[in-house]
Order: sequence, then structure tokens, then C-alpha cells
Amino acid sequence: MRGLGATLLQSKGPVEYRNKILSETERRYSNIERETLSIVYGLEKFQYYAYGRHVTVETDHKPLEAIFKKHLSCAQPRIARMMLRIQKYDVVIKYVPGKEIPLADALS
Repeated sequence: MRGLGATLLQSKGPVEYRNKILSETERRYSNIERETLSIVYGLEKFQYYAYGRHVTVETDHKPLEAIFKKHLSCAQPRIARMMLRIQKYDVVIKYVPGKEIPLADALS
């Protein structure tokens, strides 16, 4: 994986797209760490829209849903640090099969 992407969607459709090329270090992250980084990146880039509002993050990576339901101390250190950055948002992580969100692979 060379990059990641995020899309801000509302009921009427897309509002904004963002993508990022990963650094050499970020490319060596495990898959779960890159997926978590994508959520952090999206929330921070769309902070103007997301902060103070309830946000649902749809991901095609099922393990993320379970990780965000666990206590912070149970996560790996790098993921725990990323989860700390997400705590200021009112966010729910929801798994959606990849075939139902074609934008996920198109942006990354």
C-alpha cells in the first residue's frame, strides 16, 4: 500500500475527498495500523465537519470495529496512540463489506 484516502459523505453524496502518500515508515506499518492511521487522517483533515458532531466511520476492515470497542490499554502502543488522537471525536466505527463501498479502494 502506497497511500490512503478518506471521503466525507453526507446523505446527498460526497462533500470532500482527501488522500495521502505514505512515508517510508508508514509503509512498514501493519495493515491494522495503516487502517487506523487512515481514520485518524480523515478525522483530522475533516475536523471542521467532524468535531462536535456524531460521526460514523465506515471501513472495509472488520478488525477495526472490534479494536475500537476494547479498552485503550489493550491495544498495541502505536494503535493506542492513534486511538488517543481519535478520542476527541464522537465517532463510531462500522464495518461495511468492501463491495458496498467502492470508494475505499479507489482513493487508496
